[in-house]
Amino acid sequence: MPLIFKASPEHDEDLCRQLAVFLDAHKTEFETRLIPDLTHIDLMAHNVNGIEVLSVEHISDHQYRLRYRYDWQLFNGCAGKDESGIERDSVRFTLDDNGVIDIAFLVTDERGTADEL
Repeated sequence: MPLIFKASPEHDEDLCRQLAVFLDAHKTEFETRLIPDLTHIDLMAHNVNGIEVLSVEHISDHQYRLRYRYDWQLFNGCAGKDESGIERDSVRFTLDDNGVIDIAFLVTDERGTADEL
């Protein structure tokens, strides 16, 4: 289901603030697609709290950038690991004249157990 944002058509800082509030309020609809595979940290690393919207900036015309961060945790008592951290990232999106937000999600191949053999 597309995100539809109702606001002023002016691409200015006020609109960016409104978009950030809107995206933060609706992040449960898209945040899992913004958190990458965390195996570069460890096979057991995982996200706990979703994303935190930091800001939205206007790039040009109908293009915007959403800046966000997400946490990760890793606990492996047998290996003596208890670590956590925060990663920052950004993603581009468009806002059309009808208020439809189209986020440019990164398309990645899912890894399966066959990839590990």
